[in-house]
Amino acid sequence: MLGLGLGLNKSKFVGSGFTGVLDVLPAAQFGVSYRRLTGNYSGNCSQVIRSSDLTSQDIGFVANVEDTASLLSFVGANDGFRSEWYDQSGNIRDASQATEASRPRIVSSGTLDTLGGVPAPVFDGSDDFLALASSLNIGSVSTVAFVGQVDATSAVWGVNSNNYMQVQAAQTIRVKLGDFDTIWNNADGVPNMVGVERNIITVRNGASTTLYIDGVSMGTKTSGAGASASFDNIGAHFARLNGQAKEVIVWTEELTSTQITTYVSF
Repeated sequence: MLGLGLGLNKSKFVGSGFTGVLDVLPAAQFGVSYRRLTGNYSGNCSQVIRSSDLTSQDIGFVANVEDTASLLSFVGANDGFRSEWYDQSGNIRDASQATEASRPRIVSSGTLDTLGGVPAPVFDGSDDFLALASSLNIGSVSTVAFVGQVDATSAVWGVNSNNYMQVQAAQTIRVKLGDFDTIWNNADGVPNMVGVERNIITVRNGASTTLYIDGVSMGTKTSGAGASASFDNIGAHFARLNGQAKEVIVWTEELTSTQITTYVSF
């Protein structure tokens, strides 16, 4: 049976000699990735279900990246799907999917789905998403980072029609956070966002939000009065993600431009 992370043993959060990006940046509220994000985390990367018999297996890390050898050995010549992506923030907010048809694929007929040479689940743009057990209140001050590729215009994360980040066109991004609602486009310097791996970061402080693409600021815009926002899934509950995700991290604080540079280059 799929767990939602609420009963996980916190002993998987122990110190080690490894230094990850979350060891040099402020504490995150949620973080999933193909790589270890902190030396304080010693748990698994993900849970995978194979198509042949719907058996699941946890997949750990080797050399601080997801253990693809074990993943491929388990799935064999079948398809494999990500049923859970384990939260490394220490808050045990694992992202999971109990519905078979809505799980993103990680292996296709025995071949690993990758992006930039590392494992990255494929979301089909129809019904795939991974959800937290309950919505995370990120208030009016937050930073949300998504690393992946959008293959067709679609949302990449969201909660509902009031909280999401969406690639609306090749050079247009819409961000809705609480009562903040604004777009950035080619006039702001937004590059092509479709069919290309990108690091997309929103940094909000009240009524102002700054959009970063691959560490470069697309400018700060103002909207609304700073109402609280929320986050609860990868793939969005509408305008489903058509593409791949490598990493998603959520902070409930405003990262500085220097910290953004550190994150992107880490």
